[in-house]
Amino acid sequence: MPALSKKTRRWGLVCACAVTLALIWWARVYGPRTETLEELETEITSLQVEAKKLAAELAQAEKSRGSGADFTRQVALVSRLLPKGSTPEEVNAEIQSALQAHFEKTGAVVRRYTEVAPGKWRDYPVARIEFQLLMNMQQLAELLQFLETFDKAVRVESLRVTYQRTREASLVVSLRLGTLYMEPGRRFQAGSLTIRPQRGRG
Repeated sequence: MPALSKKTRRWGLVCACAVTLALIWWARVYGPRTETLEELETEITSLQVEAKKLAAELAQAEKSRGSGADFTRQVALVSRLLPKGSTPEEVNAEIQSALQAHFEKTGAVVRRYTEVAPGKWRDYPVARIEFQLLMNMQQLAELLQFLETFDKAVRVESLRVTYQRTREASLVVSLRLGTLYMEPGRRFQAGSLTIRPQRGRG
């Protein structure tokens, strides 16, 4: 078998080094980051499912009929989950204030805050806001935990995470939230209602 030329051996060594570096990058950087983002997607799905259950309970309460102390107690629980505001502007201001306090506590940077056109979920009005944030992975995990235990009827409508190392952080996050609220003059009708207590923050 003819001996390999010096140039061929050099190129073979370069290719071997390139493959080795690619495998190290996959194992230490890309793979773990992909797994983490998949975990975040699972967390978002869980939040959306809980929000839909709450909205279904609100719909059931309004359609049902009857009266009693138990219904009054259940309506009081639902009322605590609804924001104080009765317009999209008031609701968004309340949610924005709560999120801003959380961001200041964790050190996440708010690049932009935008009010989005309100919508409806079935017959219920939904106020919408969108944040563009700079944060690291730990701050993103803390944000999702905060939303999971947030004592208002808020759901994550969209969450986009882009890896982009900047001076402030390594993630650019676009977060859109939808909040159910009650319009002026609208009331629950009597009936049965079951509400699970919110999980406390750890």
